[in-house]
Amino acid sequence: MNSSRTKRYVQKSGPLGGVTVIMFFFPIELIPLCYRTATKKPQQSMSKKSRRHNKSGLEEITLLTYSDARLRELDAILATALAHGRTKRGLLPTQCCFTAAIDGRLSQKGKKPCYAYQLVALRRYERERLKRVTASKLGSDIAISHLCGSSVCCTPDHLFLETKAINDERTHCHFVLQNMRKASSTRYRKFVDENKYQFCKHTPRCGTAPQQGETASQEVKAILDDDDDDEQSCV
Repeated sequence: MNSSRTKRYVQKSGPLGGVTVIMFFFPIELIPLCYRTATKKPQQSMSKKSRRHNKSGLEEITLLTYSDARLRELDAILATALAHGRTKRGLLPTQCCFTAAIDGRLSQKGKKPCYAYQLVALRRYERERLKRVTASKLGSDIAISHLCGSSVCCTPDHLFLETKAINDERTHCHFVLQNMRKASSTRYRKFVDENKYQFCKHTPRCGTAPQQGETASQEVKAILDDDDDDEQSCV
């Protein structure tokens, strides 16, 4: 054994009941993969046991706990915030709309009741359907995705309901497209037109607008349709 390494181990050793104990520290890569896989907790189902938010303790987003009167107040605040906000060209043909707040939250009397895009999504999808969007998401849970690549955009047509796993995958496509745009506007348009469908396998494709009336992925549509059928059967 190398003398320097031996010295380090001896310094870590110490007597314990007349027995010398030597402490060895192994990197995590040496832990058998089968052990880590066996001890990994399985993800919970989207439909039954989604995790609660670590701060609010709610399973649904906080916005859905507000009364209709409270939501109307927030609608007025949102309209003012967008009027004094800004627009920016994202990855889609239409402009992205933002509030002045960098974090994308609405402010009222020093408090931040919700994200602006969540309120836009509530008006786009309505309360019952948005209840499927959990506060703390697993990979199979439904999330509000931004097809434009801007996480706080408030343009309604840029919002799309899909699973959290696909939403996370899109960030890689958005990263590639945004960097190609920065390289050169002329090269970007030509390269994207020729190659944008080769690395992206999502539907709709990253960097393209969804078809008219398309607001959610096929997987999410099936879940929401099942919910609607269950509600009608209970009536």
